[in-house]
Amino acid sequence: LEAGWHHIAAVKDGRKLWLYIDGVPIAVSPSYHERDYELSNGEPMFIGFGAHEFFKGRMSDVRVYGLALDGADVARLADAKTPAGY
Repeated sequence: LEAGWHHIAAVKDGRKLWLYIDGVPIAVSPSYHERDYELSNGEPMFIGFGAHEFFKGRMSDVRVYGLALDGADVARLADAKTPAGY
């Protein structure tokens, strides 16, 4: 990605996993079994950390929803004003 602020959204809709950048879907998974991606557990959730890599940068306005956003919802969020200071 080019330098600067970007809106990133990951959506798990019960059938597929979606990745959006700046409101545009850039990747979608094949169909999967819901239990393979069950996120309900007693462990803390870490955003930006992977098994071998981590996000190096700043995050602003991180949100976790209890439902799957559709493409129009993601686009509206991405079209919102860029956070101050970016």
